[in-house]
Amino acid sequence: VSIEDFGVVNDPNGQFIAENTAAYLAAIARVNGQARLRHRAGLSVMVSSILMPSSGAVFIEHDGILKLAPAVNGPLIQLNGSGFTMRGSGVLDGNKAAQTGAGSGCAGINAGSSGASDIDVEGITIQNTYAWPVNGTGFKNAYFRYLLVQNCTNSFEFASGADNCWLLYSKLIGIPDDTVAFYQGVTNSGAIGNEITNGGAYGVIVLTDAAGAALSSNITVAFNKMYNMSAGAFGAVVQGTASGVHTDIDVSHNQAFNNCQSSSTPFDFYLAHTQGITAIGNKARQTAYQATDTQERYGMLIDSTVSDFVANSNRFQDIGSPSAPGVGLFFGGAVGGVASGNLVTCTTGKMSYAYAGSAGLGTIAQGNGARGPFVSSNAWNVTGQLAGAAQPITITGSSLIYDAPVPGTFVFSGGTITSGSFVRNGVSSPLGPTQGHIPMFTGDQISLNFTAAPTAYFLPGGTA
Repeated sequence: VSIEDFGVVNDPNGQFIAENTAAYLAAIARVNGQARLRHRAGLSVMVSSILMPSSGAVFIEHDGILKLAPAVNGPLIQLNGSGFTMRGSGVLDGNKAAQTGAGSGCAGINAGSSGASDIDVEGITIQNTYAWPVNGTGFKNAYFRYLLVQNCTNSFEFASGADNCWLLYSKLIGIPDDTVAFYQGVTNSGAIGNEITNGGAYGVIVLTDAAGAALSSNITVAFNKMYNMSAGAFGAVVQGTASGVHTDIDVSHNQAFNNCQSSSTPFDFYLAHTQGITAIGNKARQTAYQATDTQERYGMLIDSTVSDFVANSNRFQDIGSPSAPGVGLFFGGAVGGVASGNLVTCTTGKMSYAYAGSAGLGTIAQGNGARGPFVSSNAWNVTGQLAGAAQPITITGSSLIYDAPVPGTFVFSGGTITSGSFVRNGVSSPLGPTQGHIPMFTGDQISLNFTAAPTAYFLPGGTA
């Protein structure tokens, strides 16, 4: 059923706002739960807030333009109950230049006071909102797919009791706030497969910042591309007057590029304030590589407010700039975690270390790699309570042969290596890099020849 059948007319300049608003609402009321409502391509309509019914099932095929009238200072669409579907290639325009204040829920799609559930929005553009493109406070079972979100002021947000809410395969451009936010007590939700760019803060944040507010749990942030962000790609944060920790966050297989230009947020992946966080297969490249300040930058920082973490198979390349040298993976004192199979590469020689910081009790780091050169001529600068103490290796002459007494990691950096080999079970393989972390089993052998001696040590227990 076409909305034009109920008297809606093309009105891009807002000459018939009251009439079109009334006709739009009449069309929704008439077809609610019975038929699909069609807003055709080429039909531009300016309306006051469209308040959806509290019951039924509204389905809108939206291929035209729906624009908020001036000075409404409220939402373009407000969801008040269960059952809302919008699909198509149309535009929801918040007309933010013509609003005079944020008002109540000044969003593209907003949750009413009673929340909303069973929401399915696909394919549309949401733009020019004075505040949020989507304010999903209390949303339940909400899916937003293949959207274009641009020129909006605040986060695309699921908040305060939202459950099973997902942002999928969408593109979000130029939001000066945190681009995507899971805010204060969101559960079983996530952001997957999105492209997030040119934002003014984090790409995705899990945030609680008010006293007594709920923490979030079971959040998935995966397979997103996040680049040109003022802050980092991801942050899990509890700040302000809030207290406690989030639980069970999965941040995996995301790609980050050219983030952290602001010195106030120097971490591309900030793992903090969480019990049970998993970070696997993320890539951070050229984090703050154009920065002109002196604040050290980090590809990933695992904060002391974290426990029970896994940080495996992440890749960090060229973190920091000449004035602000970087670190690939920084241990901030988190306890009870595993960091394994990570790789830090520096092609510019402007990174301080591959790995740095202080490991908390029960942290195991094993099989991590580094390829320099690094500013410090040492890839590894981690102290604290790793599952094994470093054993310096004394080097004399122009060669070194070292047999591993127990499983662990052989670490060497600096010097001038002319040749080297690694022997396991009688099979010899050449060593290429001039700096490295080499996992060893008992009886494995390292052989190095050099004209200038490197620094070397062994970390028992697979701890490197």
